[in-house]
Amino acid sequence: MKNTRKWDQQKGFKLSCLALAVQMASGLVIAGPEGGTVTGGTGSISNAGNTTTITQQTDRMAIDWQSYDVAANERVQYIQPSSSSISLNRILSNRGSQIHGQIDANGQVFLINPHGIIFGEGASVNVGGLLASGLNIRTDDFLNGEFALEGISGTEGAVVNHGLIDVALSDVMSPVGAG
Repeated sequence: MKNTRKWDQQKGFKLSCLALAVQMASGLVIAGPEGGTVTGGTGSISNAGNTTTITQQTDRMAIDWQSYDVAANERVQYIQPSSSSISLNRILSNRGSQIHGQIDANGQVFLINPHGIIFGEGASVNVGGLLASGLNIRTDDFLNGEFALEGISGTEGAVVNHGLIDVALSDVMSPVGAG
């Protein structure tokens, strides 16, 4: 019985990855992160050409994004108070995020998308720490230092990495899918 359950979990994870890959390859045009609103902490978001700059002024900052994709020629740069600062990025889109370009941060970045996140072959992520997940973190909990991940009913977002992820804090690189 236990082996069957493990096989079912592995099968479910593989099907989630396959569904995410099909969704990502469906011909969607990739643009940089769009519709960002700071929902906790203090900071600003600006766009200049192919670069989105997030300037964080508090140790913890939460942003809700309408979409969060990074094309091969695009860059997202986080300017944070310190290497221990964390930016929570909750993606509200009804589809998975595609990261094919560059993400840089001197601190830690949490990417939360219940529909999944794929880091393509050309992706380059250079951050102090990274949590990429199909699970959710509540903003109030995050701001209070509680990072409990919870599932969202009806979603099974996987995190798939084909790119280069370089994290300064080796114990803070966590790809976590749902299901």
